[in-house]
Amino acid sequence: MSYIYVIESGENYCKVGRTVNDLKRRLWAFEKHTGLSVTNYAAFKCTGNCTTAEQDAHKALDDKRVFNEFFNVSFESACEVCSVAAGGNMARYATDIPTEVNELLKDAAKRARQSKEQFIQTLFDNAANEEYAKQQSDDTRTSR
Repeated sequence: MSYIYVIESGENYCKVGRTVNDLKRRLWAFEKHTGLSVTNYAAFKCTGNCTTAEQDAHKALDDKRVFNEFFNVSFESACEVCSVAAGGNMARYATDIPTEVNELLKDAAKRARQSKEQFIQTLFDNAANEEYAKQQSDDTRTSR
């Protein structure tokens, strides 16, 4: 199982990444290798290709990038973006988008030359297509 995670280390300082490992192990490694303390964290199960989902989240947050996978963004906003990228609940997301996340999505959509709605739909389409391909691959292996 693959996850996109958000690790908050200080106010408005988040790392967005992905893992197939146990999240607690990832948190331990984060603190050990960075010397930073985890102040909050969340993980979102990927419904499709987690690498693509992570890249989509990074694109949406790109203008907030500080270094590599670290972003100057609120924990809540990073979680909203990662939830969508991982294949979160579109209806919930579409009805109550915090202002900061809304602006991040607008900016990411503009860079992708799409409307915000098209950009969100693209994230979901990518996740759905990857999940379908995975199921087809699993079905092929099972039928052998």
